[in-house]
Amino acid sequence: MIQEAINFVDNGISAAQTLVYVDVVQPLLFHFNLMGYDDDIYDALYWVLIGVLQIGLTYVLLRPLEMLRPVERWQDRRQVRADVIYTWIAKLGILNLLFFMSVISWWLTYFTSFRPVRLVGGRSRIQYPELPLTVACPVQ
Repeated sequence: MIQEAINFVDNGISAAQTLVYVDVVQPLLFHFNLMGYDDDIYDALYWVLIGVLQIGLTYVLLRPLEMLRPVERWQDRRQVRADVIYTWIAKLGILNLLFFMSVISWWLTYFTSFRPVRLVGGRSRIQYPELPLTVACPVQ
């Protein structure tokens, strides 16, 4: 019974994922010529929807309890705004996206432009043109 409920929720999220991807994300990928990332973005969209669902359920379940019996009392509710913003950033994976975008260009620059150089003695060296680095490795 629990497995059926989990499958029902998962099928609903998958249907929403496909709907959002086809109607919103895919046209943007076409427009910005980023269709090379479509599989990765489709997979990531699932976790974005899970994050939205988590935030929604947390609000629906815990907000009424907080109104009945608050743990803390604030003079100004604006003090909570930073926590709310950070929760949205963390749950939607924006930090992971920013980390990926900042590292991928560096990774592509330094680790995909190596040139293997064959040497006598059954070993080769990989030279990284932008770095003063040479790595010895066995010849395959």
